[in-house]
Amino acid sequence: LGSEKFPEEDLYMATLNKAGGSFNATTYWQNTNYFFDIAPDQFSPILDQFSQFFKAPLFTENSTDREMNAVDSEHKLQLKHDMARVYNVVLALGNPDCKLQLFGCGNLKSLRDDPKEKGLNIRDELLKFHKKHYSANVMKVAILSSDPFEKLRDLVVEHFADIPNSDVEVPTGPQRSGGAPPFRTDQLPAYIRVLPISPAFRYAFFKFILPEMTPRWRTKPSDVIAHLLGHEGQGSLFEELKKRGLALELSAGTWIDAGGWNLFGVDIKLTEKGVQPESIEEIGELLFTYIQILQTQGIAEIHHKERKIMADLNFKFQSMSGAMNHCQRVARNMQNLPSDYVLSGDGRCFEFDPAECQEIIKCLNVSNCLVLVADSSAVDACDQVEQWYQTKYSKGPLSDATRQRWEACAQADTKEKAEAQAKERGIFLPPPNPFLPDDVSLRPITGELPPYPVHLTDDGKEPVVQIYHRQDGTFKQPKCQIMMRIATAFTAVGDVRRTVLTKMWADCLEEGLSSYAYDAQVARLAYTVSIMERCILVAVSGYNDKMPTLIAKVAEAMASKDDVPVAIWDRVKERYRTQLQEAIAKQPPVQQTVQLMNKVISQFSFTPEQKLETLEALDRSDLQGMAKNLFDDCFVEMLAQGNLTPEETRACAKSLLGPLEVKRKFEKIPVEKFARIDTNLGVMVEKGRNAEEPQGCVIGLMQVCDNNDIDKCSMLQVAVQCMSQECFTKLRTKQQLGYMAGAQAYGSVISSLIIFVVTPKNPQMVQRRMAAFLDTRLKELSSGDLSEEEFQQYRGAVITEMSEKHKSLSEEFGENWEEVVSRRFTFGRRLRQIEFLKTLTKDKFEQFLKDTLCETKAVWMRVEQHAAPDPEEDGTAPEAPDAPVMEPEALAAFRERAQWVSFDDSIVSNVSSI
Repeated sequence: LGSEKFPEEDLYMATLNKAGGSFNATTYWQNTNYFFDIAPDQFSPILDQFSQFFKAPLFTENSTDREMNAVDSEHKLQLKHDMARVYNVVLALGNPDCKLQLFGCGNLKSLRDDPKEKGLNIRDELLKFHKKHYSANVMKVAILSSDPFEKLRDLVVEHFADIPNSDVEVPTGPQRSGGAPPFRTDQLPAYIRVLPISPAFRYAFFKFILPEMTPRWRTKPSDVIAHLLGHEGQGSLFEELKKRGLALELSAGTWIDAGGWNLFGVDIKLTEKGVQPESIEEIGELLFTYIQILQTQGIAEIHHKERKIMADLNFKFQSMSGAMNHCQRVARNMQNLPSDYVLSGDGRCFEFDPAECQEIIKCLNVSNCLVLVADSSAVDACDQVEQWYQTKYSKGPLSDATRQRWEACAQADTKEKAEAQAKERGIFLPPPNPFLPDDVSLRPITGELPPYPVHLTDDGKEPVVQIYHRQDGTFKQPKCQIMMRIATAFTAVGDVRRTVLTKMWADCLEEGLSSYAYDAQVARLAYTVSIMERCILVAVSGYNDKMPTLIAKVAEAMASKDDVPVAIWDRVKERYRTQLQEAIAKQPPVQQTVQLMNKVISQFSFTPEQKLETLEALDRSDLQGMAKNLFDDCFVEMLAQGNLTPEETRACAKSLLGPLEVKRKFEKIPVEKFARIDTNLGVMVEKGRNAEEPQGCVIGLMQVCDNNDIDKCSMLQVAVQCMSQECFTKLRTKQQLGYMAGAQAYGSVISSLIIFVVTPKNPQMVQRRMAAFLDTRLKELSSGDLSEEEFQQYRGAVITEMSEKHKSLSEEFGENWEEVVSRRFTFGRRLRQIEFLKTLTKDKFEQFLKDTLCETKAVWMRVEQHAAPDPEEDGTAPEAPDAPVMEPEALAAFRERAQWVSFDDSIVSNVSSI
């Protein structure tokens, strides 16, 4: 917003963009955090700009108005999100004397209209607030750079030492929230019903008021309690709820931890059966039965020990995070933790305090419980409206019968009685975790490791699987990542029935293994089986010690998952049905617009309606013979990286694929195809799926080049760098078209430029503005308006970003996997791009823009609100002519004659075999 020393608006953003940097800010309950990253040679100058905001910000009238509009736009993005609506109902019904109940997001009413009605000048109030609260004694700063410590210290002194110190006194504990609890004792227990927007949104929330956990950072009692209540293994609360057909998902943990209080909860996504009143009573009875085990037994040391082992391992072998995220975390921790623990205090568990755990568990009782049930059947019962989100709800006490039933669980007041009661209801505490890693040694390295994955060949055998492997010598962690892409003839035809059936097969497999694999997940060893682009993806990652055990179990399930139990089929089908119903009822505009784009360019694209109709027609018997259907005709490509040798990699492949009896009968691999746009297609238009959604979305797509053209792809990245900040500044900040606006590269086969805006305004008008911006900016960049200095800055920013070393095994693996899944196998592609960019001249870049982007017509996708605002209300004339709307017949004709391009579909001859 500008400062006295740097009054130019958006200078901070522009400087960061030209130097390959990024920025953001976020507000927590008790602090606000500002952060950025940038190329090292620009660190000191940007620190000067950054620090000035904390010394002498301008808060000009115009910029303040624009930012209030931006906050309002951000709030509007959340208006139809059911979870946000539930969250604010809980806050609205609490103790009005507690500051935690205040509206935490902000909109034009709270930020502009209400203060004006009170005769307040917004800018004056902002300056007063800044002067009072932005005081050096309550501020912390964390900086990270490769410069010597002495230089960093000098930079901090130079830029931050003169921030004014007002000696602000910050209350501690409950005084921070006004000295009042979030709910008074006479407000609990309570039973709340909420009417969601989506008919598929069915939840039960059990909330308890605990003391704040931040001061208990050494022991973290609520973490181990949340671990046990949220456990998903055998004997868990969730496992029993699933068996009874009541729940689809469960989580436990903290909603709010601030101001002396902790709002702790168990959140349960319900089935259609689970949302019935008698089922809510049954769920509560099971929950308080489980709590009673904890009440009578306390937290066993084995459960604390297991969590401590994993916390210590995860700290010791943590992956490096990005500089910006790391500094954000450290600065936040500096507000709450001793300086010696700002790196470890938020993650590790240092002490076990059984008495403290017991104190917390005692708070998990019926008298201290708020129960909230969200369900569309509550339409007649909800007679009140929440102020900020207009959510309909009702509130009352728990019925006497319900309260007595739940409180009766506490009558099992000895360990033996509680265990017997729980056993009768199918519940018990988790046994020791067999997946905790024992061996965390690193595999010995023989010779010099190659910089990229190596193709493991096994000459003379029938090709079945193509394996790429790289043993890690960089990150030195006892972890590995494995990904298999199983291209199968069964899903190659792009048939919606086969697609949905394969997803059901994969989801039933995971559901059948869920309780077994949960222990592995807790021990940071995970797997997934999913479908994507007409293939099956099998991924395994984490500590490699017990990985062979998990792989063998997954392979066994994949080979035999034909006869699925009725309960699993019904549960998985209902979960998938709910997901599709949610997509149909309230798919966010940006997701719907991307789906609209796929209707144009993707060979096979199925809508949620098509999938739901197909799903309803499926029966459990349709899974018979699926393993044979999937794996008789297929081909496998695999990438393995980390703490494993070539021999171990081959053994993993054999263990996973051996039971499947994988065969290969086709000559070419089925791959996704995309349409090359060679004409002006106009605009695709749809109404938003949610009739009450206030936001629309517009996306413009310009296809540029084949993805294997490294030179053009590299120049596209420079073009995006030149476009993105200007797009944000002009469309979002100055024209106020919407909170989300930007430009980026897109596409894995055909590299493209997309420009997008999520908007509360008329999407047709917004599209004209976007088209005008696109035309103007491209002309500026291609006609010499871009100075040599600016070109060098933008090009340098791209080189800086591409030159950044991988911070984790997963980052390196992700880049290499992109080469496998795209079937380019150009490992080291990024270095080739860097070498090209170092030689790129301004003249060559401008010629690229003239020959490609300036000659390419954008195809537009527009999702409109059901009650789209009148464009005349915005007070602006159209800035670019309207593109013609593409009718279904025109789209079908285009797809019929389109040139369809794809990844390389040939099978490499020198492949590996198991």
